[in-house]
Amino acid sequence: MVGRSQAGTVVAVVAIVATVLLVGTLGGALSPARQGTVPSSSASVSLAKIPRTSVPVGSNPTGIAYDSRNGHVYVASAGTNNLTVFEGATNQVLLTTIPVVSEPEGIAFDPSNGYLYVACFGTSNVTVVDGATDTIAVHSIPVGTEPFGIEFDSANGDVYVANAGSDNLTVISAATNKVVVPSIPVGYNPTDVAYDSANGDLYVANFDASTVTVVDGVTNQVVVPSIHVGAWPEFLAVDPANNSVFVGNYVSNNVTVINGGTNRVSVPSILGVAGPRDVLFDPWNGLVYVADTADANVTVINASTHKVLEALVPVGNSPFWLGWDSSNGYVYVGNYLSSNVTVLAPTYPTGTGGSGGGSSGSVLGLSSGGALGLLAGLIVWGAAATIAALLQLRKGRRPAPLLAATVPPPLTPPGAL
Repeated sequence: MVGRSQAGTVVAVVAIVATVLLVGTLGGALSPARQGTVPSSSASVSLAKIPRTSVPVGSNPTGIAYDSRNGHVYVASAGTNNLTVFEGATNQVLLTTIPVVSEPEGIAFDPSNGYLYVACFGTSNVTVVDGATDTIAVHSIPVGTEPFGIEFDSANGDVYVANAGSDNLTVISAATNKVVVPSIPVGYNPTDVAYDSANGDLYVANFDASTVTVVDGVTNQVVVPSIHVGAWPEFLAVDPANNSVFVGNYVSNNVTVINGGTNRVSVPSILGVAGPRDVLFDPWNGLVYVADTADANVTVINASTHKVLEALVPVGNSPFWLGWDSSNGYVYVGNYLSSNVTVLAPTYPTGTGGSGGGSSGSVLGLSSGGALGLLAGLIVWGAAATIAALLQLRKGRRPAPLLAATVPPPLTPPGAL
């Protein structure tokens, strides 16, 4: 998001990124796994042969939310300005015509009232959808400029909206659907906000500032103005069990971990990701999922050990946002350029309530040879794709997903199952 940056700066950044990507990917190709990975035996659960299926949605899918009251999954589509609804149990599309205004992005669900809150980037408002009727309950709640990320705070019943264009948060009361705090100043170009139930704080990713701001959910006051992370953090996720915050850094191609107890960086850099976008914590298996735009796959991180599993999970073109179904443990991956959602069904240990089976062996259906083959096939286009994404900045405020010309053809890597 370099809307306020100079052209010369962009060129310099692109040159640096190209160098880092080429060196990093070549190094990874020469090893049996991606950089920073560990043998799959270190995983706390078996993730072998994850089943994958695809659900068609609107053009350019963005935010994804699961409604625990009706069992439906809601997917925003920025290209068609609507929401697609499908059944979480069967992955069958139920409705494709819930209209919203310009460029819907993040979605937050409030289980207490059954409403879904949709951040509309193009019109600087939030639209409220009633999950019971799948109709619009409130057409427009004015917020800051270019709202992008959105989060529900279960402790206070408020909805927090990250306004990328006005560098602030707006707070909406879910009880009244009215703004209660018009502006909480944060860092430059905030793109995501996540609630930590362990300490009651909200963490805000400031894309252009390469920092994270911490807001107290009780007082709505900034308690830590800036925690420095990697370059261009866009999304983050909270692991409340370990009180950790995982931050995906889009340009530096890594994940930073923040200790929620101290609000200090505990792990500066987890390697093994490429153009990371959304980050998701799975409480059933203690894993973190990262949407890798530049690799067209999802990377899986052990939240306790901070190690990347020896695996690549191929999905659609330009994976962007992620979602999780608390009834069956499915992980939803919105693929921006292929206009569909990939559904992953991880294997969970007995007693978690998760679905699926699977046996031990090659993780996620890919042997180390298969992972190596896929990575080698992506080396050439990975650097160019990321550079293209940096140059094609959507509305000058946030990085656009990869251009169609940079998306590689489907690959069948050696050793893939």
